[in-house]
Amino acid sequence: MPDFTSVPTLERLYLNDTNLTEVPVELNYLKKLQYLYLERNKLTDLPATVALLTELSDLCLDQNRLNPELAAAYEQGLDAVKAYLEAKAEKQIVLKEAKLILIGEGEVGKILFARRAAW
Repeated sequence: MPDFTSVPTLERLYLNDTNLTEVPVELNYLKKLQYLYLERNKLTDLPATVALLTELSDLCLDQNRLNPELAAAYEQGLDAVKAYLEAKAEKQIVLKEAKLILIGEGEVGKILFARRAAW
């Protein structure tokens, strides 16, 4: 991976089709970065440091395997992606979701059990 500290004034970075599985956190050294293209890679998430790129105005993550939360934020635009990354950095994004299927004979208390479990 390149040494981003040596190019702090870089404005455009194209890393399309590079088989990236993660973005280096050292991107935060690119304070002047305006355009970041990461199309057609194997990314599932971004480091929180991407939210620190205050000059960033265009981010392309098309054709990656983004996690559902990041994918939803990406569909809403760059501001939503930055908000997601900031929240993730603060560990505010916690999925508390589970599915439970109760199977059994009729009228043996499955509904009562399910209601008490929801409390």
